[in-house]
Amino acid sequence: MPRSRLAGATVRRAAIIAARLAKAKHGIILCYHGLVTGSAGNGIGGHVSVDEFRDTIDAACSAGRAVSLRELVSRSLTGRSTTGLFAVTFDDAFVSLTQPAARGVISAYQLPISIFVVTRASASGTPFWWDRIEALHRQLSAEEWEAFERRIDLPSEFRTPAAMAFGPLRPFRQWVLSRHAGRLPQPVEDVVASLSLIDSSRDMQRPMTFDEIDRFVEEGRVDVGIHTVSHPVLPLLADDEISEEIRSSYMTLRERWPSALPLLAAPFGLYDERTVSISRALGLSGILNLHPATLELASAAHGFPRVGISGATRSWRIAIRLSAFSRFAAALQSRTVNYPPLPTPD
Repeated sequence: MPRSRLAGATVRRAAIIAARLAKAKHGIILCYHGLVTGSAGNGIGGHVSVDEFRDTIDAACSAGRAVSLRELVSRSLTGRSTTGLFAVTFDDAFVSLTQPAARGVISAYQLPISIFVVTRASASGTPFWWDRIEALHRQLSAEEWEAFERRIDLPSEFRTPAAMAFGPLRPFRQWVLSRHAGRLPQPVEDVVASLSLIDSSRDMQRPMTFDEIDRFVEEGRVDVGIHTVSHPVLPLLADDEISEEIRSSYMTLRERWPSALPLLAAPFGLYDERTVSISRALGLSGILNLHPATLELASAAHGFPRVGISGATRSWRIAIRLSAFSRFAAALQSRTVNYPPLPTPD
């Protein structure tokens, strides 16, 4: 075994042992998106490979115990212990969860999971704009991509060194989030359609349709939760738009799945005081955000933190989060949770 892999395996075992000997007083919620076979799939959509999914889940199960999000949130809200517990969530309800390799991991570890559904997307099964843009970027040369950015009038202020450090798609993403509230403008949709060189829909991540969700839920141990109607940046919307995005999505889900979770997974992890207030007025139990922390930081103002899993996530870090050393792992991060900032070019 190469030295780097040996060192990684040693750290992983040590983290698991630490978690078994001294568990964190508060549980954690893991957040995944789509799953791909083969090499790591961590792009704009935050997809991970099935092998990475298996590795992180194995570490979590070795260090703690999986419970449903419903149970974990209920324990947190009622002051009961969440020591050593973790829940698994998937945003956007990607159809890749239904592939045999993914279902094999879920079944092998007897995972209760929660999927958060964007109702408009799942009504049609149409791929999300970020996955379509990533597929388009793979089809175009660097010169063609620059021509595309000029054609859609992407402002030069978004092409900063700080943004480009996150990859060539970062300027486009930040422009859509901050200037268009996370919704792809129709003129851009038209340009994307005109530039699509091949039909890559079979290889592209897409959300499950409602019928596919039906079949997935029937397999058992699956809860359905709210991820809005259109996956916008909620803090950039007017109050009535925020309310409609949440209310309409929840009503659609409850009509089809009466036991749908009264929980909102904030699109892009972005929320503000108005989002919290409106969600509460609509009868929701809370918001799921994307803070890499244990449920120690759960609150009425900020909801429930989730640890986002990407291709860069090391499984030993998951084990450490479930150990009494989780505070030390977060020592370089602020212990105070503020409302996440709105998207900026940087």
